[in-house]
Amino acid sequence: MDAAFWALDLRHPADGWGDIGAATGLLLTALASAELCHPWASPGETALVACAAQFGPERAGVLLHRTQPPQTRQKTSPPDATRRPGETA
Repeated sequence: MDAAFWALDLRHPADGWGDIGAATGLLLTALASAELCHPWASPGETALVACAAQFGPERAGVLLHRTQPPQTRQKTSPPDATRRPGETA
């Protein structure tokens, strides 16, 4: 096999999930999206999700591309439980 093939980071979630039927495409896309949102994924990384029916011509694919780091939410302090809504200190 070609050296470029062995350089790919291939994942086979079905090895751990088993047969999940019609939800396969959705779950694989969610998994790939979650991987691209992690801090170790750099901008420009791409994930290809491909699914095909065992019998018949049905098939689909989606290409996900990370363009920028995910936005971090600003931490806010929880509201004071002793005050009523709209009441100031």
